[in-house]
Amino acid sequence: FVIALLVAGPVSGWLLQRFQPRVLIASGAIAIGVANLILVWVLTRTTGYPFFIVPYLLIGAGFVIATTVRTAIIFASVPKDLPASAAARNEASIGMGSRIGVVVAVVITTSVALESYAGSHAGAPPGVAGQGLSQLRLILNELSLHSVAQLTAGLDATTIKDFQDAVVEGMRFAWLVPGLVAIAAGMLAVAALLVLANLAKLKGGETHLGLTTEAAALLMYGVGAAAG
Repeated sequence: FVIALLVAGPVSGWLLQRFQPRVLIASGAIAIGVANLILVWVLTRTTGYPFFIVPYLLIGAGFVIATTVRTAIIFASVPKDLPASAAARNEASIGMGSRIGVVVAVVITTSVALESYAGSHAGAPPGVAGQGLSQLRLILNELSLHSVAQLTAGLDATTIKDFQDAVVEGMRFAWLVPGLVAIAAGMLAVAALLVLANLAKLKGGETHLGLTTEAAALLMYGVGAAAG
């Protein structure tokens, strides 16, 4: 992931000189979406680290390319005497995308994990299933405060395995949803920006990057959020 971030940064400037921004941003968002779907496919309780190499390369490269080009578009779409407004828009898109992504991922992972565990223990005695569900909910709520080893201390191997299976199912759904959203956003960005670019040509209001201010705003709040 870090290697992809370091390499994709300089490459994105080279790509921007040779391809239209809408193509690069859409490609970056779609790359992130495809990576998420690959993670959904390969993720199990016993998946090894090598299986994460390609997906994280795609996520790192797609994120850097999409956000770097998006930043260039935002600054190009704002008058030169208003650099602070351009910077504010850029930071707003980054902040919004990252925060929405974290909230959605946590909510989906927790909800699906609890439902998966409850479903897999539907035939167990109510007291046993309820106690296990309460323990899993406590672990998920306390993950940011304590280590997994501390939270699972004293639990038997079977219970830990069941918890792991439930959390993996939650993580798969947490990757599936933004993956589909990123792919859809990339495709919608191409369609929407083609329409806006054609309108801009008729009105003579496009920027030197071939995008209107409205198109840049669409990228900032749409594709930028999906990539973040």
